[in-house]
Amino acid sequence: MTRITLALPSALALSFLVISVSTAVVAGPAVSTWFQRSLDQDVFGYFLPKQPIGSGDYVLRSLSLGDLTEFEAFEAGENEIEGYAPIMMEFDDASSPEQTNELGQTYYEKSVRALPSAYRLTRHAIAFSSTTEDLGAVTFEGKIDLAALEQAMNDRSEKVVITGDLSFAGKLFQDVQFVYFGGD
Repeated sequence: MTRITLALPSALALSFLVISVSTAVVAGPAVSTWFQRSLDQDVFGYFLPKQPIGSGDYVLRSLSLGDLTEFEAFEAGENEIEGYAPIMMEFDDASSPEQTNELGQTYYEKSVRALPSAYRLTRHAIAFSSTTEDLGAVTFEGKIDLAALEQAMNDRSEKVVITGDLSFAGKLFQDVQFVYFGGD
């Protein structure tokens, strides 16, 4: 058995166990390092980019964080909602037709959810890694300002609460700023 460490952004560290069986090789992440969370504060909400961020036809819609019970269930392997994770990014395909929702807001018919293959969430940092068919590798590494987030949760201000570097569809965006939105 061999342990291979994959170099990713500094906030993420993944280890893979490679097991040789006859001539077949089976590789998979070491479960204990997949999802790391030391933050015990509820940070539920949608985090919207302060400025439009896009590559090709795809535009970042949001970074979403679930509540503590959703994180706990997901980390225990008990996520029952297909296509959902308590930390994920959603992108709109701006080449798809526009629709109107029940609130009169427009949205694109096609969107892509980047679900985590790894994440780390602490009192000061957030890191995320995913791969999708449409976007390829999606990574984010940044800082979370819990004091600004608490204030934004209370007064719905549009303070920047998360800042970091995002890459998707082969393009790197530095110092991407997110504001808090608690939902409708």
